[in-house]
Amino acid sequence: MALVNQALADHAQALLDDAAGRGKRAIERVEADLIAFARLLVPQVRLRKALSDPGLPPQPKRALIEELGQGQLDRSSVELLATIASRQRVPPRAFPGLVAELAAMAAFTAAERAGELERVEAELFELATLVNRQPGLRSALTNPGLPVENKRALVADLLGGRASERTATLADLLVELQEGRDLDTSARELAELAARRRNRVVAEVRGVQKSYGEGAQKRVVLAGLNASFATGKLVAVTGPSGSGKTTLLHLLAGIAEADAGDVAVFGRRMADLDREARAALRREHVAVIGQDPGLVPFLSARENVELGLALRESRADEVHERALEALARVGLAERAEQRAARLSAGERQRVAIARAVAAGAGLLLADEPTARLDEANALAVGSLFSRLAREAGVAVVVATHDQLVVEQADVTLRLGDHSRAIASDR
Repeated sequence: MALVNQALADHAQALLDDAAGRGKRAIERVEADLIAFARLLVPQVRLRKALSDPGLPPQPKRALIEELGQGQLDRSSVELLATIASRQRVPPRAFPGLVAELAAMAAFTAAERAGELERVEAELFELATLVNRQPGLRSALTNPGLPVENKRALVADLLGGRASERTATLADLLVELQEGRDLDTSARELAELAARRRNRVVAEVRGVQKSYGEGAQKRVVLAGLNASFATGKLVAVTGPSGSGKTTLLHLLAGIAEADAGDVAVFGRRMADLDREARAALRREHVAVIGQDPGLVPFLSARENVELGLALRESRADEVHERALEALARVGLAERAEQRAARLSAGERQRVAIARAVAAGAGLLLADEPTARLDEANALAVGSLFSRLAREAGVAVVVATHDQLVVEQADVTLRLGDHSRAIASDR
């Protein structure tokens, strides 16, 4: 595998994240589209040559992809396939593997949103290990004279029904696309791709300085701050008042600008973006939650989440389903139609979190979200942040004084004397 170059991999992942942001059904449809397309390409030599031909302009390639999809492909699937066909050069025989790598990326994105990515990663590593330990099996799987159906049966017997359906499907696809490669090598490469997806850094600050005021009134808040924030992790940012906790969140959200140093979010340097571009990045990838949930009191929990999606210009036909899915994820499925004014403080904060989840944000920033909650609700919200980071693969950064939240964090970033920060893993 490892056929997609890094620049296109980043672009492809952005498209997959967009599909995931449209809901579980959308990303699973893209996953199915790409797996089916990879299989379609295996026997189609002329089609592979056309799509990998650098002399064929992008528009005819897109038209060919849409024709093959018979109008049934998700828009993200079409965009992914058209982009790869036009911008990634590989030999025709390698093109099915290229699409399969995209399919694996889609599968990992879907698994991440379903809280299954860690399991899929472990199962792929286990598959690689099992095949590696059986030389006879490796030889059989790379034997061009053995029918694909027989190879599939061998792998199915090896998995023994223990693996998830997603892992079994990926293993089946690998067998079909082997062309002499060892299955253990391909499975291990996919497992490593899943591991990178599970622990990718989505935001970082390097040597960041920030101060307010001038002259004698100048107050240094951050001086040379270095920190990174990865998917699947809950980071608690702690420190005394005035140590820069809220400022850090504002820098990551693109609300404030650093005086010096670099702030990068999803691979884009904030210093290179104007105000409109920062707002677009925030709208697409970042969600911000404050002490006040910011709900419209006369709207229901569902309507508040739908309103947030509408403001992000989400598709109208997907808003309802995404809102209900997000509310279910935060444990409010049965309270979806209750007006916000009649919800408890803890429930209102969970609606605010659901609004962020529904948006498909990969970076969730929360500023003192438990400050107005009692101990029980503060514990529940902290637990919810931890679970969302782990199961949904979101990078969660919480500025807090609350020890109940700190105790559930994977990493604690302590801001102190404005000159340095101390990070500690849980």
